[in-house]
Amino acid sequence: MHALLDHARRRGFERVKLWTADPLEAAARLYLEVGFPCTERNSVRQWGHRPDELRYDLELR
Repeated sequence: MHALLDHARRRGFERVKLWTADPLEAAARLYLEVGFPCTERNSVRQWGHRPDELRYDLELR
């Protein structure tokens, strides 16, 4: 994750946005550990289930 963020900064990106679903706790934990706050939560219907999609944004500048 740190290599990805370093690459994005070198390329001039201003922010990184990541999405996951609430059942994927390991992904959410990783995003939070490197500083991404959860900025959006949407309930969706997929494959007969209603997971929440979670968006994490990190400002790079």
